[in-house]
Amino acid sequence: MAIPPLIKPDNLTLAWYNKSTGKWVAIPAVVDVNKGLILAKVQHFSNYAVFAREPAKSFADITPNSFGWARNTIETLAGAGIVAGVNGTHFEPARAVTRAEFTSLLVKALRLQTKTYTGNPLKDVRADDWYAGAVTAAYDAGLVKGYEDGTFRPDSTITREEVAAILVRAMKLQTTEQKLPFTDRYKINSWARASVATASTYGLIKGLPDGTFRPDVTAGRAECAVMVYRMLTNY
Repeated sequence: MAIPPLIKPDNLTLAWYNKSTGKWVAIPAVVDVNKGLILAKVQHFSNYAVFAREPAKSFADITPNSFGWARNTIETLAGAGIVAGVNGTHFEPARAVTRAEFTSLLVKALRLQTKTYTGNPLKDVRADDWYAGAVTAAYDAGLVKGYEDGTFRPDSTITREEVAAILVRAMKLQTTEQKLPFTDRYKINSWARASVATASTYGLIKGLPDGTFRPDVTAGRAECAVMVYRMLTNY
């Protein structure tokens, strides 16, 4: 059984259909995520189904008038445990996202197993860094890469073109040299052009209302959440 990426295993329920009452009755079950199984002891033959709750979590700083375009997405991801607020009530949707933060978000969204840091070519990632396990997992999976000098620059903010390139790698999409639809396409770095074009074709990224993409602009928390959500719903 494949568990949808936006559903937490804890929110799955196994139930059987009681024909006499016309209702579904929940029964105790254990979810084995690694094997994709739900294990339960059944007492009789009947119709069984797996139901999933889709809780949502709201934040005081995301309203119809403030980042309303990202509200439903962020609340859904928060309910699924993929994103979290900076505290119990606020999300800070405009705050810049670092490369380490985005990598950790991606690893959580894809349910990759974080790995114990045993050393890798990224010379500025240390074993005691909070993001070391996630970065190692993402690096080993080919989702992120270092710079020519061997650094990862985890504390640097991530740009929109970098996000596009990582999402294309995560979905294992075949990049093609297509014409970019953005008016500022000449600003997109050569290494990112094919990825940006592919991400645009698959709807993972979109331009701004003025027709630009702004590839070198830092991606904010709301933007990253929305782009990861698009990846998950197209994965």
